[in-house]
Amino acid sequence: MACSTELADKVSGTKYAFGKAGKIAVLCDDPVWENNPGDTMSYYFGSAFPILPQPEPLFDLQHQTFDDLIQDPIRKQLRAYIVLANLADAESPITKMVEQDLGERLNSSFGPNDYQFHVGKNKWAQNQLVLYIIGKNESGLIDGIKASLPSFTKKLHEFDKIQYQANLFLGGHNVGLEKKLADYYGIKMSIPDRYKLGIDKKPFLWLQDVSPKTTSGLIFYSTKYEDKAQFSEENMIVLRDSLTKAYITSSAKGSYMQINNVDLPTFYYERSLDGKYTGELRGIWDMKNDFMGGAFVSFTIHNPSKNEIVFIDGFVYGPGHKKREALKHLIYLIEEVKMLP
Repeated sequence: MACSTELADKVSGTKYAFGKAGKIAVLCDDPVWENNPGDTMSYYFGSAFPILPQPEPLFDLQHQTFDDLIQDPIRKQLRAYIVLANLADAESPITKMVEQDLGERLNSSFGPNDYQFHVGKNKWAQNQLVLYIIGKNESGLIDGIKASLPSFTKKLHEFDKIQYQANLFLGGHNVGLEKKLADYYGIKMSIPDRYKLGIDKKPFLWLQDVSPKTTSGLIFYSTKYEDKAQFSEENMIVLRDSLTKAYITSSAKGSYMQINNVDLPTFYYERSLDGKYTGELRGIWDMKNDFMGGAFVSFTIHNPSKNEIVFIDGFVYGPGHKKREALKHLIYLIEEVKMLP
């Protein structure tokens, strides 16, 4: 395992970082970016986000060199950086910067590997995340990029939550809908003010957020807990399809929403939300008898205090527009759910 160290704040002044969630500035020398390490970075951190109708990358990567920062200092205020350093190039300004940032920890953090990675914050601006991937040589740097993906993806996801919170709740909370969720399902979940009630047929609830580019929906449903099989991929597909067939339609006659696992597969994970056993399902949906489709993510959560399962689904629709951030907004809202005592 590589060493991951929280570096101390180094920023001076009151400049604040800026930039959109999901965007990463990759700070490295041109030879690093233009050869195998850069290709590896693009392959892993720029791989397809699971799962969208049209491919979108996990992160939007933007290469920066040290000269770029000198010539255009405002770039130092970008909110998320990944630094790639090949220590074999002793004269590289990136190598020298990393040596200054880490000091004695640089030589003591390799262990059995030819790579290490570290986490820093607020290097050039407030509210800035800086992630370091360091290799003794090019092959070590490549291995470090591969090894850092799971932990750095989690770090970046947690970091982006700060911006999601600010953007989603700029207009405040829909207190009425939050109370309805507490009353119906025994959950505490924040709902942005811009969400409106679509269908209210307890135990089914549909909330909508309609914007010029995308429409986001949240579906809620609860039923008695019977056994662990209710959390399986197969049963989650059956449950979602039964709910959307009954309640989610378009203006076309005979239309209804269904999972499309023919053109793209579904992805299933076992996980925990609020310390409760949870099944997560991701995939794409289309509207039968109509020309509509999009992405969805479903969660089936065990609520032991009520001996129930709570089903929460988020889906997006936005023909011709990118959907990654809209889907990540929904995932953020659902992941923050709490079961009331």
